Amino acid sequence: MGYQEICQGWSQGKLKGETVLFRHATPFDNFKITKAREESLRWAKSHNFPSREEALARAYKEGSWTEEQERELTSNQENLKTFWATRNKPKTIPSNDKSLFNAVRSFHQNIDDYREMIDSSLALKFSALGENQETYASSKAFDMEVCTLSQKLDESPLVSLDEFYDNDFPTEILKSQYYLNVSRLDHQFLQKLSVSDFFFSVFDHYIENSSDFFRKRGYELTNNQVSLLTEGKRFNNVVKNAGNAPADFYDDPIKLETLAIFRSNGNSQKEDSIIDMAADAQRHKIN
Repeated sequence: MGYQEICQGWSQGKLKGETVLFRHATPFDNFKITKAREESLRWAKSHNFPSREEALARAYKEGSWTEEQERELTSNQENLKTFWATRNKPKTIPSNDKSLFNAVRSFHQNIDDYREMIDSSLALKFSALGENQETYASSKAFDMEVCTLSQKLDESPLVSLDEFYDNDFPTEILKSQYYLNVSRLDHQFLQKLSVSDFFFSVFDHYIENSSDFFRKRGYELTNNQVSLLTEGKRFNNVVKNAGNAPADFYDDPIKLETLAIFRSNGNSQKEDSIIDMAADAQRHKIN
């Protein structure tokens, strides 16, 4: 279903029992949404909304977010960046496939652990900071995105921006429908799609001229279509050289890429083994 939506350039949702279309954003839409964000940021500044720095200082003072929590967040972000960089370094790899696959899983489990800690901290920090100039601008930019891309079945605009903010219009329902039906086509979804059998078998014929895949001029492509072409080219050789990679690696294509990198950079004694690398990650978490 998602692939069809990406090809046609729109998704469907429901509003008061009626079908609505959510057109997928293009670079032209990006400009309009960015402009809305910039204008909203200026408005928030002129109306004395606190800056992010001011909101952070207030959170420190109130104790809703502490400097210790900030240091821990920064440390985890730096540790994630450092550990991720080890993926491309020469290393000793296990001699058999089963152990190699488990090493890839272990590497990504460490990555996932870091991200889980970071995401948890960021959620707490976001709540502690409350509304500020940046959050207000981001909210208004999302409103502009939903309003601009929502259409009737005849592809005419569903609602004007003034109507969007009218108390009688079900704004929050429309926003939740947009998020439910469009935001799920995220980067991870596109990566998984790019290594699927039905996409790969067709796209492989267009690898030298990927711009012809959707039969559109470049400026007519949606953001999702551009991203899918980019990911298709990125993972094309990875899939061809995946060998007997486990099925779960295709559910998370970055694991396929890591497997290819480990094989390419493996069998060297210049760097720590994968096992030592994972142990280092655990020590970072404990410390």
